[in-house]
Amino acid sequence: MKNFKQFLMVAAFLGLWSCAEKEPASKTATFLVTTNVRGQLDPCG
Repeated sequence: MKNFKQFLMVAAFLGLWSCAEKEPASKTATFLVTTNVRGQLDPCG
């Protein structure tokens, strides 16, 4: 019975801790886009 109570206490602590609001690590996003046109240029209108 003692182990069960300890288990419930740990489970409750982990459950409450996981619900805490966390700040995002970074507020910027970086996009890297690459293409392969094989050195060709297409005219645009």
